[in-house]
Amino acid sequence: MGYAISLWTPPALPIAGSAESFPVRRIFCVGRNYAEHQKEMGGDGREQPFFFLKSAHSLVPGGGVVHYPAKTSNYHYETEMVVAIAKGGHRIDARKANDHVLGYAVGLDMTRRDLQQWGKDHGRPWDFGKDFDEAAPCGALVGVLHPRARRPHLLRDAGGRRSGEAGGRTARRHRCRRRIEGEDRARLVKLYTFLRSSAAFRVRIALNLKGLAYEPQPVSLPKGDHRRPEYARVNPQALVPMLELDDGTRLNQSLAIIEFLDERYPRPALVPKDALARARVRSLALLIACEIHPLNNLRALNYLRKNLGLGEEQVNAWYRHWIADGLAKLEAELTQTPGTGRFCHGDAPTMADCCLVPQIFNAKRYKCDPAPYPTVMRVFEQCMKLEAFDRAQPSKQPDADEQESRH
Repeated sequence: MGYAISLWTPPALPIAGSAESFPVRRIFCVGRNYAEHQKEMGGDGREQPFFFLKSAHSLVPGGGVVHYPAKTSNYHYETEMVVAIAKGGHRIDARKANDHVLGYAVGLDMTRRDLQQWGKDHGRPWDFGKDFDEAAPCGALVGVLHPRARRPHLLRDAGGRRSGEAGGRTARRHRCRRRIEGEDRARLVKLYTFLRSSAAFRVRIALNLKGLAYEPQPVSLPKGDHRRPEYARVNPQALVPMLELDDGTRLNQSLAIIEFLDERYPRPALVPKDALARARVRSLALLIACEIHPLNNLRALNYLRKNLGLGEEQVNAWYRHWIADGLAKLEAELTQTPGTGRFCHGDAPTMADCCLVPQIFNAKRYKCDPAPYPTVMRVFEQCMKLEAFDRAQPSKQPDADEQESRH
């Protein structure tokens, strides 16, 4: 029987030191298969891995040229260890698993991240974000010494394996290191910050969630560093935080900075793409940043003390009153409106969580009673399980020792 069109070349990987090739039937991918990656994506490190497939025709064998695909503006790659499975089986004894492996290679998992995220956000398949031409560059297969093997498991002549034994050859990918995104993540140079500034705390969390390195530039608010002429020349608002990019561009206001980061570095997303979800996250963030925080920031408290002559107990009463008023509203939003998950919105951190955590730190510092806000505190505790939040807290900032020695 003939074919109406010419047959394509079967996908295959080269084998180092051999004239043979390894025919690939399918590419079986494992996602979130180690704790640190699960935590990076908002999990707790105890999830079960999930699986997805790529077409064997997405291979770029031996490396080769990879073209930037159409219809995407957010193209990422992940470095993977590829395991070439050349012998099928059922309920394989773990001690004999290595006998099914032909060899190993280094591969790339290419992702059109914006198309993938659109599919997730709209409840649609996200195949087009993962499975497309040139989505799986892969080097030549080589042999390795298994740590638990009694002898080196070297590549062998493939002749016998190509007959009836090859019950579904699979190139299985294991995530072997953190996601590396195509964009240059080394652009954010300086963050002007103060350890106990709630606004700066928010941005520190966001930078950590994005995996962005930065150089902290402490600005002591109690010492009045922000009011000095040299800082005013840098920042006309005379506030923290301020983010300075490597080209000298300076950004102010925490929520504006976080949204900038989310647009420049979309994964993990801190502001949802869906319009209603985005509105809810912004509403929760603004409730904290605009309704609670301004009444209790250092400028407001100092005005009560110095200009209105209130005593410390009266100032503290003011603080606790507005904290209670605001957190009650936040508790109502989280419990009475749909969308709350393990975090303020859904099961991954968002901009709302970046705002919630610093506010709770401040409430604890002023000994506010958290008992009336069980949902707020549940979300807070979930956030603090993640390194991105923990590393941003005041006690872990470079100026912590100096400030705490003064108070």
